[in-house]
Amino acid sequence: MIHLEEALRRTLARVDVLEPVEVPIGEAAGATLAVDLVANADVPPFDNSAMDGFAVRVGGLVPGVAVPVTGRIRAGATGDPLEAGVARQIMTGAPVPEGADAVVMVEHCTVERDAEGAPTSVVFDPAAFPIEQGRHIRTAGGDLPAGAVAVHAGGG
Repeated sequence: MIHLEEALRRTLARVDVLEPVEVPIGEAAGATLAVDLVANADVPPFDNSAMDGFAVRVGGLVPGVAVPVTGRIRAGATGDPLEAGVARQIMTGAPVPEGADAVVMVEHCTVERDAEGAPTSVVFDPAAFPIEQGRHIRTAGGDLPAGAVAVHAGGG
C-alpha cells in the first residue's frame, strides 16, 4: 500500500498539461487560469470615502465646535478642493476631495440643516476624537494596485 501523497504524485506525473485556450469570461466557469491575471488599474481607482459622513482636514478640529459645511459629494461625483476649517458631506464611495485627509462618520456628528434639509454646519462629537489622518478613506490601489497579480495562474 502507498500513501495518498505518493499516489497523487504518481497520478499527476502521468497527466498531460493541455495547451491554454482563450474563452469568453461567461464561459470560463470551472476553468483554470493558465497565466497570472494582472490588474490593469488601481482598485479602487481613486481615494474614496468608506463611510457616509463629512470630509475634513484634521488640523484644527475641536470637539463640540461647529464647522461650516460647504456642499455635498455623492458617489460618482467630484468636488472642488476642500479648504481648512470647513467640512463637506460625503457619501460612501464618493471621491475624497483634494485637501481632505479624513472622513468623520455621520454617527459621530450633529448636523444643522437649512429649510431644504441641506447641511449648513456640523459639530463633531467627542467620540470621534482623536481624528487621525486617513480615517475612513479607502486609498487608490489600496485593495489592488495596478500591475499587481489579482489571481495567480492555476487558480480557477
